[in-house]
Amino acid sequence: MNQTINVSIPDRLLREVRLQVEKGYFSSVSEVIRTALREFLLKIGGPTLPMSERLEKRVEEAEKAFEEGEVIEIKNIDSL
Repeated sequence: MNQTINVSIPDRLLREVRLQVEKGYFSSVSEVIRTALREFLLKIGGPTLPMSERLEKRVEEAEKAFEEGEVIEIKNIDSL
């Protein structure tokens, strides 16, 4: 289940986030925030739940695509 929260961020930071969305790196501002939170949590303590080998492979593919300027769209959980 998703939860909605309100977060205040400086205008300059929001402009940068929206620019990344406009460039097509992310589909929405929310996606940028979720990605940043996941990366932060991984950095400070690793994943709280282990990933399956299949999911880990898809994450690696997505990271490689991102580095090459591509976007992988996930339409549903089965596409993971």
